[in-house]
Order: sequence, then structure tokens, then C-alpha cells
Amino acid sequence: QATQASGERMSGSSTRVSYSKLIDETATNFSIAAYRYSTGGYLSLNDAVQVRNEPKRHGGESPLTRQRSRTQVSISQMLGRDGSLYVSGSTVDYWNRSGTDVNYSLGYSNNVSSLGYSLSANRQRSASDTSQTVYLLSLTLPFGGSRPMMATSNISRDNNGRATTQATLSGALFDDNSLSYGVTSGRQSGDGQQSTN
Repeated sequence: QATQASGERMSGSSTRVSYSKLIDETATNFSIAAYRYSTGGYLSLNDAVQVRNEPKRHGGESPLTRQRSRTQVSISQMLGRDGSLYVSGSTVDYWNRSGTDVNYSLGYSNNVSSLGYSLSANRQRSASDTSQTVYLLSLTLPFGGSRPMMATSNISRDNNGRATTQATLSGALFDDNSLSYGVTSGRQSGDGQQSTN
């Protein structure tokens, strides 16, 4: 239950139906899940937080769109010893907005020696008929021997020319690895703008 800035209380209930199947002969996993939110007042935890916080930034009622139903389908396939290919899709309908949001994802991951990598593409189409496609390359490399460290790099680019690069180095200190640390650097470019942190 959440309370809007006007004092109105929002509450509701949800129903979830899911099915999954692992086909051992082909190492294929299939899953489907359907969610139905019985009233427009139902909020997930994240939505409830937004209802409380958004009016403070917008000076009025929260502009949050509230989900009415959601369907998710995913198929994953093992390829070789470490390779994995997945395809997924989802649709979302809303109580306070017309139309349906549609999302598709395709990805592949594998290892080359100790280097792990994954490639993915995600396409989103909103009810207003706007769409975005994002391509992502992720690399992970453990090293350090007795002082384990991990280097991770994520590079993404969308169909509008916006690009993001992020590199992270993480690890642990002391004999019992009781203190962990992480250092991250990122860079964004596109739309005639560029930023680095």
C-alpha cells in the first residue's frame, strides 16, 4: 500500500502464472510467465517508492504508469561446454495508458580460456510507436593469483548513435579477503555531447 501526495491510498493485488521446462536431451530451457494486476492501485515495491518520491520532483501527483498485465517468454540453449544462447520477449499493458510496450532480447555468452564475454541486442517498442535498439558487449577477466581481482568492461551503443563505455576493477585485500574494493570509470557520447567520469 502506498499514499500519494494528495493523501489518496493505493492498493491492489496481483496474480502470477508461470511454467518452465528443461529438455535434457538438447539442454534447452523454456519458460513463460504471465502477471495480472487486478486493480489499478497495485504497485510493485519499486513503483511504490516512485509514487512517494516523484511528486517531490514534479510538484504534484506521480506520473507513474501502472501495469495492468505483463507476459514474459524466454528460451535458452546451451552450446558446447560453456556457450549459451538466449531469446526472450515481453509485453506490458497499463491501467492509465493506452497501447502495449513490447521488448525483445537476443544474447550469446561464452568463455575463451579465462576471458568471459557476452553479446546481446535489445529492442524496445513503446505504445507510442517509438523504438530503441541497444547493442551490448561485456568482457570479464579474472586475474591476481592469491589476491583475486576482476576486470570488467561493458560497451553499449544504440540505434541513435549514443555510446557508453564502462570499465571496472574490483578485488579484495588482506589474507582473509575481508576488505573488498572497486574502481569504475565510464564514458558517454552521442547527440553531439560527450562526458567522462
